Amino acid sequence: MLSFDHESGRGWRLRLLAFVGTLLLGLHASTARAQLATIDIGSSTGPPGGAVDVTVLLFVRGGAMVAATANDITFNKQVLSLDPGDCRINPWIDKSLSVAVVEETRTLRTLRAFVQSPVGGPVIPDGPLYSCTFRISADALPGSYALSIRNSLGFDQTGAPVPRVSGVGGAVVVSIVLFPSPTPTQSGTPTPSGTPTPTPSGTPTPRVCPPELSLTPATGPPGSEVSLSGRCYFIHSGTRRGLLRRYPGSERLRRHHRQLQRRRAHSQRCRARHTSDPHPEPARDCRRVVRRGSFNGVPG
Repeated sequence: MLSFDHESGRGWRLRLLAFVGTLLLGLHASTARAQLATIDIGSSTGPPGGAVDVTVLLFVRGGAMVAATANDITFNKQVLSLDPGDCRINPWIDKSLSVAVVEETRTLRTLRAFVQSPVGGPVIPDGPLYSCTFRISADALPGSYALSIRNSLGFDQTGAPVPRVSGVGGAVVVSIVLFPSPTPTQSGTPTPSGTPTPTPSGTPTPRVCPPELSLTPATGPPGSEVSLSGRCYFIHSGTRRGLLRRYPGSERLRRHHRQLQRRRAHSQRCRARHTSDPHPEPARDCRRVVRRGSFNGVPG
């Protein structure tokens, strides 16, 4: 009986100690999380010879009060280049940005960025801190090039350091296979805002087609391009022939128009000659058939 009580009391004490230890560990972890802030360098993808924007983000946990930050960014200068003037502060956080080169080797370059705040300035919320435009070398091979982060620091509204500020690096991915740009979709019927006013160009457009021109209607979303096709009608020897407007080049159109004028003059002379002849030939012999052809012109 005594042995049973002794073993029960010992087991109860062990369970109590385990509970207290777990509680203390939880409080310690909670305190650590309450003071944690992370500066995260984002990633971006671009082609060789292009330029990409990389955004640096701030994440806070447990009510950490961060009003200013500092961090270093190190990158491969043989593939990437960054001018300090190409970095821009997020205008919504009401801070100022200072960027300068602090270290440079044969292959690496390090820039230091300060997000500055006046004493008592507003606390920075989760989200973008600043953005920088990296330029990719034209001979860069496809791959991922790291953006390393060091010396991640945070400060509160009084200038006191914020403990446990960590940094997460990013990357610039050079790729020769890129995602296509999104195609705009028409969300509704566009409403005209007014009568468009034609703008005169420097070179007058030749009238290569008579005013009698009909165009096929075309539709498209705002900001897109549409192609109009039409049929241009020329009157020749009393016969109306339709010519599709699809030949490239206005010079070819002018030659074609001159050819039609010569045919019309020939037809008129032929008719006049047959009218004075006592034995006229059938009038159809004087007609010239206008071939259907495709040409590209400007409506008159």
